[in-house]
Amino acid sequence: MKDIYIRTLTGIVFLIIVIGSIVLDPLAFFGVFSIFSFIGLKEFIKLANPSSNHKLSPEYYIFGVLIYAIIGLSGLGYIDVRFSAIIFVIFFIQIAVELFRKTDPNWKNIATYLTGYIYISIPFGLMNSLFYSGAIDQPRIGILIGMFVLIWTSDVFAYLTGNLIGKHKLHERISPKKHGKVVWGEYFLHLWQHIFCRY
Repeated sequence: MKDIYIRTLTGIVFLIIVIGSIVLDPLAFFGVFSIFSFIGLKEFIKLANPSSNHKLSPEYYIFGVLIYAIIGLSGLGYIDVRFSAIIFVIFFIQIAVELFRKTDPNWKNIATYLTGYIYISIPFGLMNSLFYSGAIDQPRIGILIGMFVLIWTSDVFAYLTGNLIGKHKLHERISPKKHGKVVWGEYFLHLWQHIFCRY
């Protein structure tokens, strides 16, 4: 029962920060998600390669947040979209840095770093472009708020479904508390959301 209180409190704080930054200003959202991008990269590296020591590779975090910043600022219209091509240069610099590392260069680290950029930095950066989708000058906050509402309701419903009727673990090595019934719970929630939004 204590777990649900911690999750609820964390969710409320996260909700206030994210929705507040969306409503406040696109640059506030950009700043908040640059911090989330850093945290996401850190968590990803722990999950993807727990045995490796990543305290010695600050360039992973620097390049990851830099990729986020380039994509995010181009999405907000502060820099030219063509400048985003520098991301490929950053990929090659990351590969070179790892290959010429004096202590234990590793191809698995390179794959983990590049996957982290593709999986976290680029999508987080692309969220900034949702403010100005279409030919308008004013930020469109409804799209981002709607996206987060769908994600949060899905997550909450999956958690509740797993706690109430979940008996069989889905994949204990990756996510030890996830149940197989969660998939069906999320499916029915999305079906209900689709019907609700359609009518």
